[in-house]
Amino acid sequence: MTQSIEHALAALVAEEALLLDRLARVRVAIKSLRELTAPVQPPYHTPSGVMAETESAAIEIILAAGRPVPTHEMMEKLTERGIQIGGQHPGSTLSARLSRSRRLRNCRPQGWLVVRESLPGD
Repeated sequence: MTQSIEHALAALVAEEALLLDRLARVRVAIKSLRELTAPVQPPYHTPSGVMAETESAAIEIILAAGRPVPTHEMMEKLTERGIQIGGQHPGSTLSARLSRSRRLRNCRPQGWLVVRESLPGD
């Protein structure tokens, strides 16, 4: 009898672990969807020069990938295109640049994606 109780307990512990893992994944999905549906913040300024070039290239990279692109991967792809990101912490510099764009949103932990602008009646 003790053995069957131990077996039942082990089965329940295993099921609990699976459910906790599933719950964690659901929470990440909910957070991601909330970020996608959050209102788009207006840009700090109209993109020009380096910012416009970075934004345009980032959009092309995301659309070509067909999925959100993490900052480290975006950095690699931009460098391949000859776009240099300066600063002491280039990843932070890139994130700051991209976060100023009305057309891009960082959907953590998946990465950057292109935001569809709302149309009247949406």
